[in-house]
Amino acid sequence: MEGRESIGPGRLDGSLLSALFDRSPDHVAIVDQAGKIVLVNHAWRACGERSGANSALIGGVGIAYVRAARRASGKAVQAIATDLERMLRGEIGRFVAEYSCHSDSEQRYFEVVGEGLGDGLFVLRHVDITRRRTAEDRLRIGAAVADALHDSENVAEMALALIQSIRGVMGWEAGAFWELDPESGLIRCTCFYWPESVS
Repeated sequence: MEGRESIGPGRLDGSLLSALFDRSPDHVAIVDQAGKIVLVNHAWRACGERSGANSALIGGVGIAYVRAARRASGKAVQAIATDLERMLRGEIGRFVAEYSCHSDSEQRYFEVVGEGLGDGLFVLRHVDITRRRTAEDRLRIGAAVADALHDSENVAEMALALIQSIRGVMGWEAGAFWELDPESGLIRCTCFYWPESVS
């Protein structure tokens, strides 16, 4: 096509590949056979800066990825560490997992995709799926509310059903249901749910 210059293999040099790597909106880290980070992209560094991470984590290079994951809390992160270890050992060629990464100001969800690149290198792409997960949670909460309204015979039953259903979707430990008293103009707690397993 006139006016456009094609990009042949010879143009795909290190600088161009580096620019493409840094333009990815996903948070990307490349690790070696030992599981140490050898390269991260701009999105990774920017996320670390926004989260207030220390300079070592922001830079990423040299961090033992599996060891850092093992120190983190949460079953999802531990499962990711296990999958990465299996991939490094050659037991699996690829894995996909979801995990939450909430801060004090926002709730965030990511999907991590791990794949081999060859030559003892592996790529880990962390894709922001917050919008998708939020939409899914809203649908589940809507369905839970509809079921609670349909199956409950009084306000107390409805309140308990709502709290239990929403807890299941959002992962809350406890919950309370408040309603307005029309006579006093004050709100009162209709139902409070605190499982025995929560201490």
